[in-house]
Amino acid sequence: MMLDGSDLAFVIPLWRRVANIERVTDAIRLSTPAATIVFVVSDLDGEPMRAVAGLCAHDMAERLETGNFGHAGWIRPVVVPGSGGEQGDYARKINAGYRATDEPYIFTGADDIIPHYGWYDAARALMVDRVGVVGTVDQNNGRTTNGTHSTHSLVARWYADEGACADQDHVIYHEGYWHEYCDDELVRTAMQRNAYAHAFDAIVEHRHWHGDKTRDDPTYRHGRAHTGLSRRLFMQRRVLWGEMPRGGMPRQRAPRVVRRSR
Repeated sequence: MMLDGSDLAFVIPLWRRVANIERVTDAIRLSTPAATIVFVVSDLDGEPMRAVAGLCAHDMAERLETGNFGHAGWIRPVVVPGSGGEQGDYARKINAGYRATDEPYIFTGADDIIPHYGWYDAARALMVDRVGVVGTVDQNNGRTTNGTHSTHSLVARWYADEGACADQDHVIYHEGYWHEYCDDELVRTAMQRNAYAHAFDAIVEHRHWHGDKTRDDPTYRHGRAHTGLSRRLFMQRRVLWGEMPRGGMPRQRAPRVVRRSR
């Protein structure tokens, strides 16, 4: 029996772009129909605010029509102050979504992903023996294919509560990164703690401009405008989770390689 995601909060930060909202909502509901879908928006970012409000209103209208007011599958807006897009905006919104929910598991999502059927079963199967972070395969970044990285991950609430960052509790991502490298810190910290496993059968497709340049847009361009600064911060902070420089690059522990039987 497939897991329905009733113990999962699927957190999706938004900034400016709204074209993918219905697609990601439909994909989440197909793969984990009972998961809570949390859109985190900035209160001065008008178009996403209106789009999420419309989506929630439509969801409520359907529930009124069917009389289904159970826990399963609610769409929840979480609003943070500001116009968005500032340093740490993505990480801050992931953290806000985690703190605003109480499900045992949180997925660090985005509007441009499509979770495939069965991903949650494959990922949850590895949440054993003090594993707090399970990586997925995004079909875009090669490191997610070989198990050395995860762009979007399943995180246990207990692990976030204890502190997914080396120097702060009740946090998933460090908020100092502009955008990139917050996921690297999450994964590398968990690896060093032996708290990471990689679910090679958990496909969460990332329809990113890396895979198709025609998808490039102002939101992507803004996100990569400060890559150098974020990389510098990552290299400075690596000592916090115990990586030591070697040949100019940090040393990292090999991930647990666990494959779900087919």
